[in-house]
Amino acid sequence: MNPPQFEDNWLDVVMKASRGLGRPLDVPGAQALDEDNPPGDSVLHQLALHLDLSPEALVNLARSPQGAGAAAALPAGVTMVSSSWHSMIVNCYLVKTGQGRLMLFDTGADEAALIKAIESAGNCLEAVFITHAHPDHIACLDSLRRQYDCPVRTSRMEPVEDAELIEPGEQWQIDNIRVESRSTRGHSKGGITYVLHGLTGSPPVAIVGDAIFSLSMGGGKVDYQAALETNRRNILSLPDNTILCPGHGMPTTVGHEKRHNPFFAAP
Repeated sequence: MNPPQFEDNWLDVVMKASRGLGRPLDVPGAQALDEDNPPGDSVLHQLALHLDLSPEALVNLARSPQGAGAAAALPAGVTMVSSSWHSMIVNCYLVKTGQGRLMLFDTGADEAALIKAIESAGNCLEAVFITHAHPDHIACLDSLRRQYDCPVRTSRMEPVEDAELIEPGEQWQIDNIRVESRSTRGHSKGGITYVLHGLTGSPPVAIVGDAIFSLSMGGGKVDYQAALETNRRNILSLPDNTILCPGHGMPTTVGHEKRHNPFFAAP
């Protein structure tokens, strides 16, 4: 199953910023907004300034989202498995080391597709890492545990039954791959991004959950300002060629989001 190119459109971005800041959309011309018929550029520009977004990035997203760039290519050894969760498509990621061992990041919601991917990759599952414990990201966890005996790691702030509780800053070395955990709280209480170093011929890869989407972010369901801050500090500080693997929508890169994401591009 292929994920949609973008999880959010321009109006999703506007509404997430409005809710996060607690600012009503009291901008002239911004009444009765329609996602399929964006207002004029001047209204979008004023909305962006009102909501601390990048005006140019918001206008570009509204006018020509497909022109903002194609999905980043995943390196060899990284497989995205997408599944349906109610009206959403959710992604999880299977990573294979140079020695053939497997790590899984989140589980998605399609047990059959996930098991098939694990079996096709060699069936040697070493660990499961959870970015955050929202139901769509751990829907297959219990069934997965019945088939594979391996550690499950999740944030201490978002415990999962029988999982190893971890803190941001912990690291694990599995064959050639070093996994580094970073806090990206804000969308959830204890959201964690996992940065993978050492994939053959690849820049760093960050499994970000719902912290950042291509041209958007998961939104500050718990703490909007913390979501912005931890994304900037712990994701967008990575090298520009770092590949970002989100829980919804297409893979992207740090550099692309710094230039084109309305939440993070320069004003």
